[in-house]
Amino acid sequence: MSQVFDSVPSAYTNTILCYYNNSTTQLQTLRVTNIPGWYFERIVFPGERLLFEAVSEAQLEIYPGCRVIQNLARLVPCWQLAVQESEPAKSKTAVCSA
Repeated sequence: MSQVFDSVPSAYTNTILCYYNNSTTQLQTLRVTNIPGWYFERIVFPGERLLFEAVSEAQLEIYPGCRVIQNLARLVPCWQLAVQESEPAKSKTAVCSA
């Protein structure tokens, strides 16, 4: 079941689907605070994957642990996390000659 909390305001038409994987061994707090009228914050467990919608100008703030008062670990532009659509792979059919 998919849940959408704090969706991007409808005034923004340039939304993108983003993917983030917490490949560390600790909790991380993810935030987007640079988009007026929108606040996004999630706690991501070690090994957890997250799909979320954002605008291309958004910046994902990544904090180690579950307290945001800690130092910022990384700042990643959301356009770098955008999911790229690809063409479906064509199935190869084996041809047998008798």
